[in-house]
Amino acid sequence: MMFLLELREQYLLPQGVMNIISTYIVTLIHHLELLLEKKAFLPSTDIYSTSTSSLPKHNQKVIEIYQLHETLNDLSNIIESISKNNYQFIKHCEKHFDYTSPEEILLSSPDEDVVYGYFIPIDRTLSSMLKYQPLLLEISENIQQQRINVENDSDLMFSIRDGYYGNRFDQDSLLIQLYLDDIGLTNPLGAKRDKHKMTMVYFSLEDVPDKYRSKLDFIQLVAVCESKILKGVIGPSPLRELIGFHATTSLPRDLMHDFIEGICPVIIISLLKQASALQILTYSENVFVFF
Repeated sequence: MMFLLELREQYLLPQGVMNIISTYIVTLIHHLELLLEKKAFLPSTDIYSTSTSSLPKHNQKVIEIYQLHETLNDLSNIIESISKNNYQFIKHCEKHFDYTSPEEILLSSPDEDVVYGYFIPIDRTLSSMLKYQPLLLEISENIQQQRINVENDSDLMFSIRDGYYGNRFDQDSLLIQLYLDDIGLTNPLGAKRDKHKMTMVYFSLEDVPDKYRSKLDFIQLVAVCESKILKGVIGPSPLRELIGFHATTSLPRDLMHDFIEGICPVIIISLLKQASALQILTYSENVFVFF
């Protein structure tokens, strides 16, 4: 009770977090029971006195006190070794949960202040995700179902794979969507209390079923660095080293900016000219009046 009260009043943990901690404590106790049960044994009546009051019940297992001490000491040592420092904690996560630590990348030039960015390899993240066979099966079924729907109705388009250029893709490939967002970090302590703007790069699989796309568990972090490194004309863009990257054609479309900045009328005119060139419509038709 004192432990939970301290979590609530001193560390100001919400009730939901306290419930999670309590649940894991109960789970730990259950695992301890299983460990002790493995070391327990059925005693022989010869090791007890002739007094019937000292004999255990029929088929009831017992455990020797030294084994109990050893089990509790082993459990304590494991917990202390894991929580000893952040390095040990990360190593245990890598060993038991296939955790991938971010790679530190030097972004600054030799004559500049040292600036680092952090990168999480996409292939390792994908490997961890796709090890879960039920998810892999759902992705395969979703891709197959989309292909069947497109074959039955050519007007349907679920992803770039169903477009003109997407037909060139390997049928066994997965579609990865990269996008970035900025966040603000503020350190309220110290002399410098400025707000640091960071750029976060994420990726998600477009082939996962729709019911998973909006869940945070399926949005994976790829990289993080200070926004000022990527934004603004401060030198050659690091993106130019990417294979197949183009400064304009590789940028995604933005319907909101197309509409607000007056691009839509230009696009419509281009579409009408193309329709006339293909003899789908002619300039003399009254349908142009509606535009």
